Amino acid sequence: MGYFEFRLCNVDSTPNSDATQDCLDRRILKIANSDLTKYSITSAMGNSQIIVNLQLPVDVSCQHCVFQWKYTAGNSWGTDPVTGQQGLGLGTENETFMGCADITIIGGNVPASTSSSMVTSSTKAPQPTSTSRSNQGSVPEWSPDGVKYVAGDLVMYAGVKYRCILAHTSFPGAYPSPVTWAWWSAV
Repeated sequence: MGYFEFRLCNVDSTPNSDATQDCLDRRILKIANSDLTKYSITSAMGNSQIIVNLQLPVDVSCQHCVFQWKYTAGNSWGTDPVTGQQGLGLGTENETFMGCADITIIGGNVPASTSSSMVTSSTKAPQPTSTSRSNQGSVPEWSPDGVKYVAGDLVMYAGVKYRCILAHTSFPGAYPSPVTWAWWSAV
């Protein structure tokens, strides 16, 4: 018993700062195709994998957002401060577990689908500015096409040389920039 809540904080304007809980609390995500913000867990679900579809805000597109999941366990007896109802999982005495992930959201202004709880979108990544081979030496242009980069790899993007500092596979929207500091560093 218990429930999950999910939050989102756009930190594009402060790439070298951590997301604050205040920022995360300002954008609690809704469960897809509903107005609910809490996804309840029941004993009937057993130990199986739980998949939750969320509705991303249509006005958010970010290179660096922090996504937070929060699980409040419903294993303590308590009293709901709003309704006065008593029972397991009610009240403020429950254990809470949280985790965060740095994510990128590309697209935006995509309407929610009414026939499916999944929303997909695609946008074209900005194209790198071409530079002459003579200025690059043997450093290749960055590619969004599923290239597996390892720490130490060098690429050119928009006329700037970058070094990979964290192994990853490229995808459209994850181009080298000051915002993708976790993966790339300008050389």
